[in-house]
Amino acid sequence: MKNVFRTLAFLLTMTLLCASDTLQAAHSSNGAAPNQTIDQLIAQLGDEQYLNRRSAELRLIELSADAFDALQAAASHSDLEIASRAAYILHRIRIDWVRSGDSAEVQTILQNYGNLSTEERSERIVVLGELKTHHGLRALCRIARYDPSPLLARTAALGILRSEMDPVVPTEPELAALATEIQGSRRVPVEWIRLYVDQLKQPDEMGEAWLPLIDTEIELLKEESTETSEPLVRDLLQFHLERCARFSHQNLAFETLERWVDMLIAQGARESESLVPALLWVLENQQWETLEAVEAHYPEQMRSSRLLIYLAAMARTKQGKIDEAEEFAEQAFGHEEDSPAERFLVTAIVEDLGRHDWAEREWRYLVETLPIVDETSRRAREQLAALRLHDRGEDRAAAELLIEYCDAVEADPALKKSMLTDRTKRYFFQRVGSQRDFFLACHAEQQGDFAKQRQLLDAAIKVDPFNADVLIAMYRSKNSDVAYRKRTAKLIREVSKRVESNIQQDPGNAQWYNHWAWLVSNTKGDYAKAVKYSLHSLELSPDSPSLLDTLGRCYYATGDLENAIKVQRQAIEGHPHLLVMRRQLELFENQLAKQSQE
Repeated sequence: MKNVFRTLAFLLTMTLLCASDTLQAAHSSNGAAPNQTIDQLIAQLGDEQYLNRRSAELRLIELSADAFDALQAAASHSDLEIASRAAYILHRIRIDWVRSGDSAEVQTILQNYGNLSTEERSERIVVLGELKTHHGLRALCRIARYDPSPLLARTAALGILRSEMDPVVPTEPELAALATEIQGSRRVPVEWIRLYVDQLKQPDEMGEAWLPLIDTEIELLKEESTETSEPLVRDLLQFHLERCARFSHQNLAFETLERWVDMLIAQGARESESLVPALLWVLENQQWETLEAVEAHYPEQMRSSRLLIYLAAMARTKQGKIDEAEEFAEQAFGHEEDSPAERFLVTAIVEDLGRHDWAEREWRYLVETLPIVDETSRRAREQLAALRLHDRGEDRAAAELLIEYCDAVEADPALKKSMLTDRTKRYFFQRVGSQRDFFLACHAEQQGDFAKQRQLLDAAIKVDPFNADVLIAMYRSKNSDVAYRKRTAKLIREVSKRVESNIQQDPGNAQWYNHWAWLVSNTKGDYAKAVKYSLHSLELSPDSPSLLDTLGRCYYATGDLENAIKVQRQAIEGHPHLLVMRRQLELFENQLAKQSQE
């Protein structure tokens, strides 16, 4: 028996040595193997003999990037042995992620890229896409071509597509470099990049060429493929819509929106809900021919939704069709299918779009028809009090809305107990009380009773210490003594520090930057930093009227009146019905006129 084992061991050794000689001969050949050889090696991955499979595997690993595209295709082979081995080899292939032409910044980002986790690679892709002057595009091409994850490869390609919105268009040499990076590859995300490069050379054409690519992604999404994702497909749709808007391809825009609607319906959304992103896009880009096509194609759906009717009304407003807009708004207000909670959410969107007058009618309806202590009634009262009554200087009426709510809770011991024992309910109940005291303080100021004003402001800030408007009112209170001013200044410094801490913990939240900038620009502090924070809030939440309002105040605090007026006018364009914004613009303009006369 020992002799048999020795014989088998000898034969196996000789076989391995022969295989090693064959591999060595293949390794010594110059250049990449021809496609036929690569195809033969991939077919050999399914060979019945282990040594043949292993030999092909090692050779394909050796060929590295030259075999990548063929291996990508083989990973979906009907032969499971070939598919699994191809997928294994893809993860073993060594790609030179860093190239000599890369900037030092790109080289740092790509350092050790091949050994990173999927999440870490995704983060690097985002960073590359955010680099200025197209420094990251070649690296993104490389990732789109060679990253073993189809999803990450698509994400990298989208990073390149988004660069088209950069004010600086890539130069001819830059486009040539991109073409070189993807040369020879037929991978799907590479096809996106190739089409992108072609369309930059003839920017007003090639709109239709994207539709089949979009259809492929939507089909993959329906199949629940891991190669794509809903956010990725949505970004691809938005990219194409941006092209349609830029080059006035309104028919193509409708076809793209139709695909978006169908995709959302396939994911379980109601048809009326799925039309909301389409209408919002039409509004933002003022594509009125596309709006007509949407309304003609989905007439029943447009009539069945309060929000869609309001969006149609907003579109008429932007077109200058004021009477028609009011008719649509009346129809939306009379729509009776929504629950109170749904009605409130629709009203929040209407308010965010700048129609505070339409929103006021909805809030009043909810206040008048719902029980006082109803949760939706409470939310409507807060919005109506702050954004309409207080804005018009009707602070006593604003306070009365909230007093009625607080008194109703106080009159019901069981309800009050449930409010105070539940952390979330307690917070909202106390916030209403704080706002009540703030509005009463504003009313006292109007009456010239500044001592009462400070007493009420002290009560409000005790409950809600982060409330910037209360702190600003304390800072500006007339006839206050030195001790009060010092205590107020201390509170402002403490809140500023706490907001700074929140910024560090949640750096992607625009509201914390805005909060700090608004508080400081209206009181005392580092005004230049307030401008910086305000600008960053707008990077995180572009074109927000309320954030623009803060930036206007920050510019005013630094003495930059021209920019203050320019930005404030932009804020008013977004929220034309807010009087507080108009009062601030008047202040800026008067100050500039005063300076001009000096």
